[in-house]
Amino acid sequence: MPRLTLTRRALLDTRCAVIHCTGAAKRALLQRASEAGEVAELPIRIVLQQDRVPVHIFHVD
Repeated sequence: MPRLTLTRRALLDTRCAVIHCTGAAKRALLQRASEAGEVAELPIRIVLQQDRVPVHIFHVD
């Protein structure tokens, strides 16, 4: 699957952010990303560690 990269502004200039992921490895990654740390280490933190827009996470094993 091709990767799509968006800027921080594009990600946060929305009404809400929706994250959809599958599998135990992605669940663990999201858990780790929701903890304090550098955005450069896990860029998904741009979305998870902000309070500008609501975030909805959908996970399927």
